[in-house]
Amino acid sequence: MKVLTNLWTHQRAMVDFACIRLDVDGFVWWLAGCSTGKTLAAYKVMQEKGYHKVLVITTKAGAISAWVNGAASHIAGVTVVAPVGL
Repeated sequence: MKVLTNLWTHQRAMVDFACIRLDVDGFVWWLAGCSTGKTLAAYKVMQEKGYHKVLVITTKAGAISAWVNGAASHIAGVTVVAPVGL
C-alpha cells in the first residue's frame, strides 16, 4: 500500500508515537477529536510497518464512512472492509 496524501506535522507525530507503541506494547490507540487526521495517520502507520491486515475499532458508526470513503482519496493498493448494519 502507498499513502498518497502528505501528512501535517501533528499527524507525523501521531505516526511516530504509534510506531513506537506498536514495537513496545503491540498495540496503540489515539484519543483525539474529529478531523485531527487519525485515519490518514493510521494509513501511514500501516504503510511504514508493512501491515497487510489491521483491525480498527471506532466508537461512532459515522467513523466507518471515513475509512471507506477516505481510502479512495488517501491510499493506493488497499481494500477497506466495513461492517454493515451498524
